[in-house]
Amino acid sequence: MTAAKAARAESEKWSSVMSLVQLLAAGWKGPAPTELAVTGFDPEEDLSRRAKAWSHILEHWALPNLLGFGAALAIVESDAWDSGDRVTATKALSDRRFLLADRILHWAVPWLVTVGSTDADWAPEALAAAEGLLDLGDVHRVAPALTDQEGLVLPGHDSLGEVPSGLAVETIAGGWLFHDHITQVGPEPYRAAAELWDELAIRHEGSARLWLDLAARARTSAQRLGLV
Repeated sequence: MTAAKAARAESEKWSSVMSLVQLLAAGWKGPAPTELAVTGFDPEEDLSRRAKAWSHILEHWALPNLLGFGAALAIVESDAWDSGDRVTATKALSDRRFLLADRILHWAVPWLVTVGSTDADWAPEALAAAEGLLDLGDVHRVAPALTDQEGLVLPGHDSLGEVPSGLAVETIAGGWLFHDHITQVGPEPYRAAAELWDELAIRHEGSARLWLDLAARARTSAQRLGLV
């Protein structure tokens, strides 16, 4: 398969996930699928800069819009390869990879897995969308597991950001991002979450570092809550 055809096929993958998330976002009554709602970090400045570089309009930062941006970048890459514009093609590829790594995968997959695990009505769409994003993460290898993480993250941080400390549910290390969906405040939900993230790390090596770190957070939470 040529680079142009591969990019075109990847655009279809982004669009397919976008369609699933649009259905989910319209019908599910839980938290909105935005990085701000999920993690507390506001990506507006960063996303505005990224979109402006491509004259792309992002009306808001919800997940379907970001997926549409990724699909558009894949089309740009494909067209650039066809026209012989290697500079634009490689930039579109690189920017798409960093969009996925920096602004989507680390929060969107946990959000989708949470929905799929807690809402039977939307489980097929949510889990299919999560798998689609994980497949894209494997293609781009945005966060593979390395043997040594020293020097890659700051002290007190992991690949997901700063690791919270404390024993309140709101500040526990985490590992399952949506505490509203935990009916039992104790170690067991976090132990189950750790197993889930470990399983994802095995199946999706391209983003394994994220899920191993999320599993470690879950185990830390389980240990702390077990001592309360």
